[in-house]
Amino acid sequence: MNKFIYTSLIIFFLSNWNLFSQTTLTHNVGNNVIPNTMYSCSWGGVCWARKFVLSDFGINSNQSFTINSGEVGLFYGINWGTNLQFNIYAVDSNFPASFSESNLIGSSQVVNIPVNININQIINVNFTNPVIVPAGTAAILVEVFQLHSSSSDAHAFVASTEFDNDFSWFRTKSSGCYPNTYVTTESLGRPDAKFYITINGQTTNIGPFNISVESDCNVFSKEFSLTNSSDISTISWNFGDTNSGTNNTSDSINPTHVFSSIGQYNVTAAVTNLSGQTYNINHLVKVLSPPIAHPVQPISICESTNNIAVFNTSNIQSTLLGNQTNMTVSYMDSNGNPLQSPLPNPLSSSTTTITARVAYSNNPNCYGETNISLIVNPKPIAHPISPIYSCDDNIDGIAIFNLSNVASNLLENQTGMVVTFYDGNGQTLPNPLPNLYTNTILNQEVITAKVTNPLTNCWAQTTFSLIVNTVNLPIVNSPQTFCIQQNSTLDSIAVSGQNIKWYNAVTGGNSLPNNTQLVNGTTYYASQTINNCESLRTTVLINIQNTPAPTGTAAQNFCSTQNATLSDIVVSGTNLNWYNSSSNTNVIPNISPLVNGATYYASQTINGCESVNRLEIAVTLINTLNAIDYSETICDDQNDSSEIVDLTSYNAYLISNPSNFTFEYYNSLSGATNQTNPDLITAITNYNITLGFNPIYVRIISNNGCHQIVKVNLTLVSKPIVNIPDIVRFCEKSAIIVDAGWGFDSYTWSTGSTLQAITISQAGNYSVTVTKNYGNIVCSTIKNFNVLLSNAATITNIELQDWTDTENIITVNTTGFGDYEFSIDGIHYQDSNVFFGLISGEYNVYVRDKNGCGIKKEEVFLLMYPKFFTPNGDGYNENWGIKFSFLEPGLKVTIFDRYGMFIKELSHTTSWDGKYNGNELPSTDYWFVVRRANGKEYKGHFTLKR
Repeated sequence: MNKFIYTSLIIFFLSNWNLFSQTTLTHNVGNNVIPNTMYSCSWGGVCWARKFVLSDFGINSNQSFTINSGEVGLFYGINWGTNLQFNIYAVDSNFPASFSESNLIGSSQVVNIPVNININQIINVNFTNPVIVPAGTAAILVEVFQLHSSSSDAHAFVASTEFDNDFSWFRTKSSGCYPNTYVTTESLGRPDAKFYITINGQTTNIGPFNISVESDCNVFSKEFSLTNSSDISTISWNFGDTNSGTNNTSDSINPTHVFSSIGQYNVTAAVTNLSGQTYNINHLVKVLSPPIAHPVQPISICESTNNIAVFNTSNIQSTLLGNQTNMTVSYMDSNGNPLQSPLPNPLSSSTTTITARVAYSNNPNCYGETNISLIVNPKPIAHPISPIYSCDDNIDGIAIFNLSNVASNLLENQTGMVVTFYDGNGQTLPNPLPNLYTNTILNQEVITAKVTNPLTNCWAQTTFSLIVNTVNLPIVNSPQTFCIQQNSTLDSIAVSGQNIKWYNAVTGGNSLPNNTQLVNGTTYYASQTINNCESLRTTVLINIQNTPAPTGTAAQNFCSTQNATLSDIVVSGTNLNWYNSSSNTNVIPNISPLVNGATYYASQTINGCESVNRLEIAVTLINTLNAIDYSETICDDQNDSSEIVDLTSYNAYLISNPSNFTFEYYNSLSGATNQTNPDLITAITNYNITLGFNPIYVRIISNNGCHQIVKVNLTLVSKPIVNIPDIVRFCEKSAIIVDAGWGFDSYTWSTGSTLQAITISQAGNYSVTVTKNYGNIVCSTIKNFNVLLSNAATITNIELQDWTDTENIITVNTTGFGDYEFSIDGIHYQDSNVFFGLISGEYNVYVRDKNGCGIKKEEVFLLMYPKFFTPNGDGYNENWGIKFSFLEPGLKVTIFDRYGMFIKELSHTTSWDGKYNGNELPSTDYWFVVRRANGKEYKGHFTLKR
């Protein structure tokens, strides 16, 4: 049991100094806590507070106040990691402006709040170290602080009562949550937040003498003493225990009293100091029986991963307390570190011992303890069992397995264990297992083995497989063929498998050695063995191939020009090989040329087996045909670089009696040699040759099958090209030289001349014949042409359409027998004799003979008049007249006013100044008539402006 000093806390002032009883500070009405609308903050850092003026609770300035417990109401959900602490601050009348954390008087221990969901509760905190508020302190702030947490879900909500009599205060120490200084909940718009926060304590007068009690909480004996005992003259004790008889009083300064029973006693001491002053001091003593921590049976559980197990702690608290009430239960680990109370359920732990303490709720220093053993029992070991194989003799997925060693391999050296086996269907198997077991699930069955320690009921299990070893048939193709000359054995048969065995029957029969000679038409039987399990047998039929010799004509003839090889010999057979004797093993290549009078020997190969016998063939070569090449040069009649010829017309030049032969025509020698269709000429009677050399290869085939290839060389040459136009012009009273061109062999003109060029001075039709000699052919061309006379044009008249600004027209009319073109600037000529879109003014009209026989020129004028004039003396537009009229003598202009009155007549050189008989005429429109020398008239009007 723990001893403690129970310092005087309850003082009754009887004369000069008294002790007062327990005092509770609260602003709440009642203790029925309810939710409110006040918020909290994630990650904690929240402060809820009440301010208490001590004088309001009968605590005067000469008294200290010792706080030993506090209560706070909570609502809503409390999550993991929520920790609270009471802080006591001294404050003054300027609170909250004057509040400072430096005025902290003291704090309770930090307490962890158990997790709960939507439960209204009051948390009572007994201060491990009571907080003493010094005498003279006017007011205190009781703050409930939720410490910061690493979890955003760690938050608490302080509950309210329906009524209270003072403000509730709120602040946060979290940067992300408002406010950071104390304000009332009403100012936050939450008047229903009437925080339930109370504290309990004792007041102490500040006098010279105080009673102290030293007690062992589980006995009735108490030792008493007084402070300042050296100043005591006399003392009289009354322990308030009348049942103790004469022992109820004492005059000893440090008496010991044994109380008669459990209960509460008011102990008084009448003290006279050395100065003769008397003090009556009271002290309330509670005599209690010590709390009992009832023993808890060790809790055992089987280990899990890393020797850690999960314990059920749900009944520990009730077992510890029994029927005791008003008790607080706490726990410590083996190192004395506090644990959560109640213990978490479930609790993860390894083997350990926990100390459980049961203490009075209002006197935590009086307690009882017991140890709780948490035992993690090791699990037994179910050692792994390797798969067990057995042969499937009937290929039905069922086999017999030897299980005689399974149990010993499962346990190894473990003793005292209980083993249970379950088949693949979950049914319990006999124990011990039968040595021979037939599987109940086809092909593979999984057996479960469970090992249990009957002392701890801990168990472990494993599984192992019973695998039916079904060996497939070996893979072999049937039938298989071997050549007779191979002398093959069983080893020669192609088969895929392991440890092959041969038999002469599908079941039973005799085993055959691998060197057994194969017999044609015989069936053999093979099995394979894997993991000591032999398969059933598969069959293979054996054929021994005796390939016959190929067939063919014994004597064969070939043309000498054929350049025949061994591949040309006609033989019926497969995969032929050629030899130069009936027994020689050296193969002659198929491309070997045939030799006249030679004998060759052929074998054939079927299914990879070459015939033992060979076909003998004698070869005779026949001489070639008597055909020759032919060449011819052909004139290009149209000079279009191509000509159509009949190739059959050349057959008689190639060989005599062409009707006795067949002719094939090709574009290439290889085509004729190999008779390839892409090179075969099919349009033989209208074959197109092109300018230059055109070789044609002719395959001539005789009736006996021999052939010869000859060449027809056709060369297409150009006829002379005479560059004389069909019409030749020359100017009258002159002559022209006509040239037929250089480089030809002869010239014959219609005039009788044989020169390259002639001079012509008369119009008419002419011709020239020109020849070109190519040695074996002469090509000629006749050119006919017409010579026409040309001369300079005669301009018969020029028609003018003028009197516009930009749309005037000139038409030039001519005569002559030349080819003419026209211009109005002497540079740019056109075939048309009409010029459109001309502005007024002077023009020179040109007519030119295209044959160079002369140019004619005439001058013309396009007249125009001003639309207005302004005779106002400023020097501009002072007179009106026909533009360019000075260029046309004989032109007359008559001017009238709007009424037709004659005003003025102008010649081609005069103009009008806007006056009549020396008087200025008014601004208005005037009319005029222009009469040209050719009799044409033009009428118009203009405006006079002043």
